[in-house]
Amino acid sequence: MHKMRKIGSIITVSSGGTPNRKREDYYSGGTIPWVKTGDLKGKFIEKPKEYITPVGLQNSSAKLFPKNTVLVAMYGATIGACSILDEEAATNQACAALLPCSEIEPAFLYFYFSSIKNDLVNKGVGGAQPNISLGILKNLEIPLPPLEEQKKIAAILDAADEYRQKTKALIDKYDQLTQSLFLDMFGDLDGKATLLGEFIKLLGGGTPSKDVEEFWNGNIPWASVKDLKSDYLISTQDSITEDGVSNSATRIVKKGTLIIATRMAVGKCAIPTKDMAINQDLKAVKIIKGLNVKFLQFLLKSKKSHFEHVSTGATVKGIKISHITDLKVLIPELSLQNQFAERVAQIEKQKQQAEASLVKAEELFSSLLQRAFKGELTS
Repeated sequence: MHKMRKIGSIITVSSGGTPNRKREDYYSGGTIPWVKTGDLKGKFIEKPKEYITPVGLQNSSAKLFPKNTVLVAMYGATIGACSILDEEAATNQACAALLPCSEIEPAFLYFYFSSIKNDLVNKGVGGAQPNISLGILKNLEIPLPPLEEQKKIAAILDAADEYRQKTKALIDKYDQLTQSLFLDMFGDLDGKATLLGEFIKLLGGGTPSKDVEEFWNGNIPWASVKDLKSDYLISTQDSITEDGVSNSATRIVKKGTLIIATRMAVGKCAIPTKDMAINQDLKAVKIIKGLNVKFLQFLLKSKKSHFEHVSTGATVKGIKISHITDLKVLIPELSLQNQFAERVAQIEKQKQQAEASLVKAEELFSSLLQRAFKGELTS
């Protein structure tokens, strides 16, 4: 184990600022990259969403930071997110900037912050907008091996990280392939005279009383919008009892039935892989005639932007059942829908293999990350 040193004793730690939003000349035609915490999404910042002008930089607390500065998010939901500047850039006040120094390899510092992200989240103070301070970052202790060893550690972690990122990209390509297949086979299904409601019926769910303990922690999975993470719904965060089902408006949905969110993530769809109950923000789609469930899922996914456009609500967006059943679409022959579903099944088989590889890649990277700062990678 290497000697622990406070970050503030070896690195200059600073932060940026925000030019006056009312001054158009501070932003319009800007050429200086201006990084915010939402831009901290990978090892390097690919391209910030906003730029500022030289006059905006001069008349604010924003300042230019050099290439290889390590940025750490200090505020809100992004606390602990970290990236390295691959070019000179300015930042807002929510980004801590750890300037390059001769004693620390930037990639080593980046991976160190990746390894302690959960600790930084736990250090956040405040209510709706928790934050960590520059003082907290300066007082963090980091194990500091010689520079050459830092570079070796960073190289090992880089290789493991690259493998998991490539696997993630492969999964994304499979998703894009299924979307492309849908468009290639069916094209534009808008503007036709058939109402989707002639083919489907939507059935709602409900929530057992939170005040009755015996309704909860049973063996019946109970789905809400937060459980819709992929095309298939494999597991749920909550479960209820049979009494919870019989004493509420919730509904048991059979596996293989399509469900769709009508509040919050409006239009998001998933197919349960087991029987489960649903809450009131989800609707089970009962097929009346002439539809393959997999085709229907992709049809509704293709309408997600429409659902978001027609959704209403001040704080929580929602759509009505009629927004779905009143869709006018061309329904292809069932045989063509079935052919689409068969092709998707083949793609999903390959995707599942990639997802299994990703689990192993994530486990490997996590293990190496923890060992790296205990002196176990290069000793």
